[in-house]
Amino acid sequence: MQRSILSKSNVNQHEFVSSRIPKAIWKDAEIVSMSATAGNETSFGPARTVRKGMLRTVSQLYKESLIRLMSVLQNTNPNFVRCIIPNHEKKAGRIDVPLVLDQLKCNGVLEGIRICRQGFPSRVPFQEFRQRYEILTPDLISKGYMDGRKATELMVQRLEMDAELYRIGQSKIFFKAGVLAQLEEDRDLRLTAIMINFQALCRCYLAKKAVQQRIQDIQAIRIIQRNCVAYLKLRNWPWWRLFTKVRPLLSVTRQEEILAAKEAELRT
Repeated sequence: MQRSILSKSNVNQHEFVSSRIPKAIWKDAEIVSMSATAGNETSFGPARTVRKGMLRTVSQLYKESLIRLMSVLQNTNPNFVRCIIPNHEKKAGRIDVPLVLDQLKCNGVLEGIRICRQGFPSRVPFQEFRQRYEILTPDLISKGYMDGRKATELMVQRLEMDAELYRIGQSKIFFKAGVLAQLEEDRDLRLTAIMINFQALCRCYLAKKAVQQRIQDIQAIRIIQRNCVAYLKLRNWPWWRLFTKVRPLLSVTRQEEILAAKEAELRT
């Protein structure tokens, strides 16, 4: 009687606990028990006893899952998205400035920006810095091989940058906030000037080619005009008229001579 009552009470307690605790925890517990059972099996058969250290509690499972999560975050580059409510009226195109600023302050965005501006948030590898901004220091670095750190130091000295705005590390150069944007703007201006000069040279070359072609056309027209004038003068010359009348007869006589030579060859 007592055993039946105890068994029923145990079943009721188990049902009560199961209804109060999420099923995911019981699922993890089943997996743990299965792994513990598998770990206790040896080549000589299943072990008779189970060690207490093999049983893991819910806190241990939570700790292990947290460690796995942190390892995943360390091996990846997570991006955090912060949602900002523009207004409480839920209307498009309307921004409540005090509300937005208050959210940015509470989320720590403004504080994070301030901290980043005090440090050196921008970082560029030496090789990339040389390839991208060497246009700002022409004829400074030879075309041969040069160490990236040394080339970066020479470029920074030529640019006359304040020493407080950058730091040179082992493989990268670090800049204060806004310095890299200024370098990009200077680079764009330099590229614009180069493209303008290139376009001017192209237009100059095309204009010279057009002028040379025009000069050649004028010279050809003058030669044709000079030949036409000479022909008109020659056409009224008496000897030319005589030559034009005698020329057909000369061709007939030449053909007769050729025929006579052919006949002589056939006879021989």
